[in-house]
Amino acid sequence: MTQGRSFADSAGLAPTVEVRSRGSFSTAAVTWQRGSGEFIATIIAKATYALDPEGAALLEEPDPICEVDDHWDDDLRKSVRLPSDLAPIKNTYDIVVVGHAYAARAAESTVLRIAVGSVDKCVEARVPSRFSPDGQLDAAAPTLRMPLRYEVGPLGLDNPVGIDPTLYDEVAGSYRVPQLLPPEVAAKPGVT
Repeated sequence: MTQGRSFADSAGLAPTVEVRSRGSFSTAAVTWQRGSGEFIATIIAKATYALDPEGAALLEEPDPICEVDDHWDDDLRKSVRLPSDLAPIKNTYDIVVVGHAYAARAAESTVLRIAVGSVDKCVEARVPSRFSPDGQLDAAAPTLRMPLRYEVGPLGLDNPVGIDPTLYDEVAGSYRVPQLLPPEVAAKPGVT
C-alpha cells in the first residue's frame, strides 16, 4: 500500500486528506474552497502503462504525481511534456501519450491509434517535409522513429507552438509541413 501526498489550498485553511493506494497508482489529494465557503477534495489516482503493438501493461511503479506543468527542455516557450496532475476540477480522465511513434520498418509515415474507454484517436506521424514554392515536396529520409510533440503538429487555436504551413521560410525557400496530421490527409503547399 502506498500513501499519497496532500496539497492544501495556498492559505492553508482547507483540511488535509490522506489518500492510500492498494494498487499500482500514484495518489494525491488537492483541497480547495468554493466561493460559497464549502471545502472540496479532489482525489488524484495516476496509473502508468508501457505501450507496445500488442497492448498496454500497467507498470508496478507508476510515474509520480506531477505538481506543475513540465515543459520540454525546461523551456516555458515549448509545449508541455507532462501536464500538472493537480487541477482541482476535471470533468473526465486525461490520456497523455509521451514519446515517439515507431514504424515497423523505415517509412516516411506511420499511423498510430490510442483507444481507452470512449476515447479513440488516430494520427499520422510523418518525417520532416517541406514544399517548394512550385509545389514540389521534399521529404526527409524514411525513419523508424517520429516525435509526438505539439511543436511538429499543425499550428492552431489548440496548438500555439505548432508548424504554420502557410508561413514561407525565406532562409530555406520553402513551406514546412506539419508532421502530425489526421490519417489520409494529403499535405498541400502553403495550406493549413
